[in-house]
Amino acid sequence: MDCSLCGKTGLPLHIEGLRNSDGRVFYCADCDLGLLQTQKFDPKAYYDGEYRQKFSEILEAPNGEPDFMYNYHKDFQADRLRIVGEFFNPAASFLEIGCSAGQFLAQLKPHFGRVAGVELDSGCADYVRTQFDIAVYDQELADCGFGPGEFHYAAAFQVLEHTYDPVAFLRDMAGVLQLDGRVFIEVPNLRDPLLSLWRVPAYHRFYYHEAHTHYFSARSLEKVATAAGYRIEALHYLQDYNFMNHLYWHFNNGPQRTGEFGLAPPRIQFNDDHPEAGEALNALFQDCDKRYKAILAEHGLTSNMFAVLARE
Repeated sequence: MDCSLCGKTGLPLHIEGLRNSDGRVFYCADCDLGLLQTQKFDPKAYYDGEYRQKFSEILEAPNGEPDFMYNYHKDFQADRLRIVGEFFNPAASFLEIGCSAGQFLAQLKPHFGRVAGVELDSGCADYVRTQFDIAVYDQELADCGFGPGEFHYAAAFQVLEHTYDPVAFLRDMAGVLQLDGRVFIEVPNLRDPLLSLWRVPAYHRFYYHEAHTHYFSARSLEKVATAAGYRIEALHYLQDYNFMNHLYWHFNNGPQRTGEFGLAPPRIQFNDDHPEAGEALNALFQDCDKRYKAILAEHGLTSNMFAVLARE
């Protein structure tokens, strides 16, 4: 196995076995990058069908319906909106690649003069067009017909790790971006706390799966950005799942049935006999969760990294 970034040959095996399938991940120490050994396939066919049946927020009953995905994720966009909020401009244009069911793009729409999306899942693309009156293209970025410099800003959240060639992907994004524009990238962190901090053996296989061809650290993300002609203007460490979700993994060596409880601020439904005590405890849990996530971010051990890229 060779590194797709630096070309180093004979990479050592990092992990054997993936979530929901067989497979192997190799590791390049020079780039601090994980790489999936994979056979190339047609991305449009895969993300238009098989992908949503394998990977869903409800493990026991995968649901790829666009309205479900939108309603499930729409309340968990605060970090993205906060970071991009610095660039809100009613005279500017914004493109999101991999916009899913529009959970972010619909909330962004009032803050820009023009928003558009790219989404290979044709059902999701049609949903965003119909529900939010946003132009969405259900094909690869290079095939959308965008002109040079057509957008001021572009984003790809949880997308770069799916690409066969992340450097080429970022260069394609640069091709539709104005010279002084910005690219917003969010990827899973190779230093995810359940991988690198907690002792949870089952999470190692859960974290790696067939749709993710690359596994980035801060160092490898910077190398990819530099090779594509960008500099990282800001890097944010973001933790989505709460500390109770991590405790669940710790004590059960496995995931919760759905991610809904883990993504929300921690809140327990206590017995109604003592409402004041219950409210006080939930306030304590939520304060603890904020501090927990701050500590993870301070040490670069969050589930996700969010990079703001500027053209060199």
